[in-house]
Amino acid sequence: MAYAQAFQAHLLPPEVIDRGLQELANGCPNLRKVALVGATELGLLSLAEECLTLQDLELHKCNNNVLRGITACENLQVLKLVSNVKEFYSSTVSVCWSIIQIRIKINKSINTYYV
Repeated sequence: MAYAQAFQAHLLPPEVIDRGLQELANGCPNLRKVALVGATELGLLSLAEECLTLQDLELHKCNNNVLRGITACENLQVLKLVSNVKEFYSSTVSVCWSIIQIRIKINKSINTYYV
């Protein structure tokens, strides 16, 4: 628990992360794979709008609201969630027709689902 609190204390504020994602999206429109820590739904939407070839997305420390932003990633094939996601929006997956693999890691347990 102490490690998680120390990790959280060193994260940038969400608005700074979102601005960084907007810059990344503008500068790398052909981005295919990215891992994000502490992103918000707005930041993920920025990436999805500009990076149309994004296929592999790894989200750390995300909340359920961020998962809604996944629906904008039209070519997403692999989704990795490393977090304490309390519930997974099945509607999110049903809207992302291109997803073929979802990996969820909670604590040290990894579950892989093929859609």
